Amino acid sequence: MKLARFNAILRRLSQNQIPSATGQLFADIQKIPAAQSLARRLESGGAQTFSGVAASAQPFFAALLQKLFPQRSIVIVAENLKTQESFQQDLETWIPQLPSANSQLLFYPAWEILPHEGKLPHADVISDRLETLVALSDNSKLKTQNSKLIVANVTALLQKTFAPDDLKSRLRSLNRGDKLAPLDLIEFLEEQGYEPEAQVSQKGEIVLRGGIVDVFPPTSPWPVRLEFFGDELESLRYFDPLTQISREEISSVTLPPAGELGILKRRQNDEGRIKNEKALATLLDYLPPETIFILCESESLAVHADAYESQIPKDDPFFISWPDFLIELNRRSFKSFELFEETAQTETGWGEAPDEPSLENDNTPEKAAAREDARSTHLNFSSLEAFRPLAERAPEPQIAEAQRREFFQQLHRWLRQNYSVHIFCNNDGEKQRFEEVWKEFGFVVEEKLKVQIGSLARGFICEEAKLVVVTDAEIFGRYKI
Repeated sequence: MKLARFNAILRRLSQNQIPSATGQLFADIQKIPAAQSLARRLESGGAQTFSGVAASAQPFFAALLQKLFPQRSIVIVAENLKTQESFQQDLETWIPQLPSANSQLLFYPAWEILPHEGKLPHADVISDRLETLVALSDNSKLKTQNSKLIVANVTALLQKTFAPDDLKSRLRSLNRGDKLAPLDLIEFLEEQGYEPEAQVSQKGEIVLRGGIVDVFPPTSPWPVRLEFFGDELESLRYFDPLTQISREEISSVTLPPAGELGILKRRQNDEGRIKNEKALATLLDYLPPETIFILCESESLAVHADAYESQIPKDDPFFISWPDFLIELNRRSFKSFELFEETAQTETGWGEAPDEPSLENDNTPEKAAAREDARSTHLNFSSLEAFRPLAERAPEPQIAEAQRREFFQQLHRWLRQNYSVHIFCNNDGEKQRFEEVWKEFGFVVEEKLKVQIGSLARGFICEEAKLVVVTDAEIFGRYKI
């Protein structure tokens, strides 16, 4: 899971074409009236419900909001881990400048175990969760341009974690030249769940050898070697856990706790209750004002939340119900979007929130203006299924070739109709193959056809923006599992 995302980052950093192509894509779509109206509707506040946004386009919708509101943090909520990972992969393509000074993409998974079970979550799961919490823990930074885009699933939001102040007390930031005794540091880290070992090879392990402390923070890609002269921290270096050879020198490091659920469980009494309920919090407690929530297929979110709740004992201290979570979200005045793939039968193509009264019978100037603005916000994103791209189960070779030719002719028609067509290929080989087949069919690679490296689950079309996004999998039938 983490290796795939790491490889995706490497691909982005090696490709200079993606930032310019996707950057132009977002610049173009922001110019159309529907996108500008979308921004105004968000500023008006309250919950917004949009239908006609295909699942394949929902990560793009989130990235568009991030472009429209670069100062705000955004939480995109998926129904399960599979959808969450797919969204994360797409966002790594749609926001190719990450990691950057302007935005940070974070992944917040569920524990994948039940809190009352006698085992602990996988180290990678805790690593992702802590990375998100640590990045959000300093709210003062969130008021700058360093916004966050967090991909979560609904179960993760229902699982309580450290309260922000508690997490801060468990963090230890170290800088070159700091004064502290290595034994005191080891004692502190053991209290935070780090395991002493003969040699550090896994996250959450520590070693003390004379004046050297090796530690592998859960949120770090590499373990860190701390070298002391007496009680003074002389140097900090990453090192390779396989060869134990030092890598580049760093000036500082932040050490988070090495666990989450296990540490929280220590506070339970014999009846399973937490002595101090304020020591627990949800992700909401870490988010800054003006955070935007994107709830993807909210009905499905509720179904998954109910399924999880049915497995949780009554009065479990590490659980908050989905209705209570939504009440708290609204109480804090966070903005929220509900996205639906099905198109509602409304004049605008956008659905209205089911619990909000219709604007049609309200003729006050304010409501009339809002109604007119909603009509102009017609920005549907449809899947490409109607145009018969190759499915996951490819047909016989001859049929597949005929479908591919037909699909290429459709791509050519879009170009003749002045659509901007973006083809995303997983690698240079797929990109070269597409260009070869395109020319074999007698077409010319032109300016409106953007062929670039990037990993997306599926493509989509936006008629209002005259935008088409296609993946190489939909052309060649080679889908990732």
